[in-house]
Amino acid sequence: MKFKIMVYIITAILLSGCFQKKPEIPVDKPQETILDLSIIATGTQKPLAVYFLSLKKVDRFKKLDYYEIAKKYLQKSKNGIIKRTKITLSPQKMFKKRLKLGKDVQYYAVAVGFSNVDINDNWRYIQEIIPESVNDITLLINENNITKIEKEKE
Repeated sequence: MKFKIMVYIITAILLSGCFQKKPEIPVDKPQETILDLSIIATGTQKPLAVYFLSLKKVDRFKKLDYYEIAKKYLQKSKNGIIKRTKITLSPQKMFKKRLKLGKDVQYYAVAVGFSNVDINDNWRYIQEIIPESVNDITLLINENNITKIEKEKE
C-alpha cells in the first residue's frame, strides 16, 4: 500500500511540471543586429589609418576616394554614412570588437590608408548587414590590400 501511494505522489509531482504555463515570448521585440569585427595587420611595416563606417546606402559611398572618406568634415548623411570612426593599427597587431548596429545600418565598410591608395583599388571592404543577426567581418590587412577571411560554419 505504501508503495502505491509513493508511486501516485511521484507521478503527481512529475505530471505537475508538464502542465505549467510556459512563459510568453514577446513577438514584437526584434533581436539586435550585432557585428563581430576582427582586423589583423600582417605584413605591414608601418601603422595604418583604418576607418570603420556604418552605412545606410552604398551608391555614393562607392564613388568616394580614400581622401574624401578621411576628410575631417565629410558630409556623412549625404554620402550614406551613419557613423565613422578611426583607429591607428600597428604592424602585426589585431583589432577586435563586438558592436550593436542600429536599425538604419544596411552596410558596414572598412577603409585602410595604404601608402599606394591612389593606384590600388583594394583599400576598402564593404559588407551587407543581415538585420537581427550576428554578422562577421574578419579581415587580413597586408601591405597593400584587404582580404576577407571566411569563418567555417559550425
